[in-house]
Amino acid sequence: MAVGGVIIIVIRLIAIECKAVPTVNVMTVGVDQGLGDDGLGGGGDENERKRDILEFSVRLTTFRNCILCSVHSSSPHSLTLMFFPPLDSTVFVDVPSNVHAGGVSLLFRARTGSASALEQLKHDGVKVQAWTNAPVDDDRAEGEWGAYNFEEASVVNPVNSDDPIVPFSLPPPIEDNVLEEPYTLFLTLKLRHLPRYQTKTDFLLTYRLLYPNGKIRWLGYYRRDLHCVLKKTDPWLAPPAPPNQSSGSVSHPFTSITMKEPWGCWAIGRRSVKYYSKGTGTDDEAVFFVLVPRRGPSTFALHQPIVLHGAGLKLDPSGIVMCHTSTATRVYTAITSQPELSCAIPALDLHWFGVKEGLAFIASAAPERPVSVYAVPLSIDTNPIKRSKTVSLDLTSHKLLAEHQRFVVYVPLTNGVSDSDNWGTGTHQLPLSVGRSGGSCILRGESRM
Repeated sequence: MAVGGVIIIVIRLIAIECKAVPTVNVMTVGVDQGLGDDGLGGGGDENERKRDILEFSVRLTTFRNCILCSVHSSSPHSLTLMFFPPLDSTVFVDVPSNVHAGGVSLLFRARTGSASALEQLKHDGVKVQAWTNAPVDDDRAEGEWGAYNFEEASVVNPVNSDDPIVPFSLPPPIEDNVLEEPYTLFLTLKLRHLPRYQTKTDFLLTYRLLYPNGKIRWLGYYRRDLHCVLKKTDPWLAPPAPPNQSSGSVSHPFTSITMKEPWGCWAIGRRSVKYYSKGTGTDDEAVFFVLVPRRGPSTFALHQPIVLHGAGLKLDPSGIVMCHTSTATRVYTAITSQPELSCAIPALDLHWFGVKEGLAFIASAAPERPVSVYAVPLSIDTNPIKRSKTVSLDLTSHKLLAEHQRFVVYVPLTNGVSDSDNWGTGTHQLPLSVGRSGGSCILRGESRM
């Protein structure tokens, strides 16, 4: 619609009520087409016309909030942005009470829908932003409003052209393959810990576009922001159940996993390290459960892994954790678990490599051949940019395959194979590239022909 020679840009909002899992806002930014003489839309049925009248009324009453704005666009096409979580909805997030638990990060998405739309945003120099008073862990005062930019996620690790050694890539467990989210902009907000005296708080957030000339277009209506409620509650586990000593049972239900987001479990027991996806029961008893969050297209709250340490740990498909009544089961943040793991792993007839880049490296112990190596995440990088962690394991110092001149690395999940000669003749260094969910491989020593 043209008024006084000025093009009016219309932002339409489809708001879907959000319950446990929010959907998305779809916002179309472009030149309004097909308007009748009354400026309310020329076609459609009576209901469509009523919606147009309502929209026009809302536009008039919200003009001061820049729902309507006059801009000059270099693109003749409209741009559709789908936001997650959506505006005009309420989401609830559990936050850990322990200040050492690593806090929680929130992951926001702006989906452009196509490569051309994303390229148009970059070409025009338009920044997609969140405007919020969230308690972000930065220099802003509590309750202060601020703008945060959405960024495009890179899927490629930087390559050092001067380094001739290419690390062997460990694929994630097959159930944990992360679905790609193409043409999407991301924003991660790491929140502060709630004060000891505070059990609940909330904040508001809306989306906007910032143009190179400094103009701002607000993508929302007055009092229809995203409302986020933070509640101090264990995000991982239900309160532990007291053991029933009179039952005479060796095992009892300890707790249940209540994590709302996707997750997986690394179970560590005697001569055994296995990964189980959510909804899968464990095969054998374990001494450690490492519960690791997964990131999927609908993940909003990102929590750090935790460790359960006890005896006879078993997990059923519904998420109930069983343990032996004779041994106390402890729960702690995974990144602080290195002392317990380093002491207990050798007693389980496993080999302890140590912790590198937030990953615990464990191997099958001698005289087992071939050697299985496991990378178990103890901390999660909440940055949406998908960068694997690169580490190098010194097999010689750990006396693994030392009697062999060379070794072969094999991954059963993908049938991937590599030879130690690729990293230098006679070397017993194992360079690995590991993703967020960890992974495993098999090493087999060979004599040189």
